[in-house]
Amino acid sequence: MKLRFFDFEVFPHWWCCTFGDMPDNMEFTEDIKDSFIVVRSDQANARDTLINLLKEPDVCNCGYNIKFYDLMIANAIYQGFTPEQVKIVNDLIIRPYECKWASKEHIRLQPFANKRLSGIVYEDLMDDSTGSLKEKESSLGLNILESSVSFDKEDLTEEDMQDVILYNKHDVYASMIFYKEVVAPYAHT
Repeated sequence: MKLRFFDFEVFPHWWCCTFGDMPDNMEFTEDIKDSFIVVRSDQANARDTLINLLKEPDVCNCGYNIKFYDLMIANAIYQGFTPEQVKIVNDLIIRPYECKWASKEHIRLQPFANKRLSGIVYEDLMDDSTGSLKEKESSLGLNILESSVSFDKEDLTEEDMQDVILYNKHDVYASMIFYKEVVAPYAHT
């Protein structure tokens, strides 16, 4: 089964998701990021492209903390939500007590902040771990790359989007390294 790593970034009017496939021999360098697929909400057929990648047969979707974030964002997109509605679901996941009564739309979308995309095979790398992905990156000697773009920024420029994509690709790469160096040796012994 192919391992496909993925990660979402969500903004008020735009989202993106990066996918990276683990080589069968688990040998790769940082230039693997050039092969990653980025799905953006502003591209034609973004929803269908995203769902096809997640539901591809013989693929196990992997990521860090995907059960409590990314799979819920994927479900919101699967439901046909606009980027603005996806952002509301994002905020309800991240800041539930601050946001749940913010508007009628927040109240209406609240149940989706707890519903994962179904019908896919996945592995959450956080299951047998604690702490954040950034803590893992630090422990593994990786660059702790952060985006300079605020997640609440309304009008993203193409430069902003490229900065976010660079950050998103780095998180997918870091998840792949964490899997290779920590999870695989532990799980496959």
